[in-house]
Amino acid sequence: MDLNNPVAVDKAISGATAYINKNLKILAKKAEIDKNISFHVSRHTWATIALRKGVTLLAVSKLLGHSNIRETMIYAKIVNPDLDLAMDKFND
Repeated sequence: MDLNNPVAVDKAISGATAYINKNLKILAKKAEIDKNISFHVSRHTWATIALRKGVTLLAVSKLLGHSNIRETMIYAKIVNPDLDLAMDKFND
């Protein structure tokens, strides 16, 4: 594949993603998981777990291949230990 050809690269990525999604749906059905599972959902889940485990926002951003850290900030809004502690006060 010509990596300098953005159309060819995009087509290859789209095809691979579709193949992965198809197989994820088969696996979810066999595992009796009744939720929508996709490659995008798995990336989102991984990023959220990584941030909860203390991986820096910058590291998560680079590992996800985001060109701008603002893209990764979406996950940081979900994972905020201060907000979690504030909400825990309602459980006392």
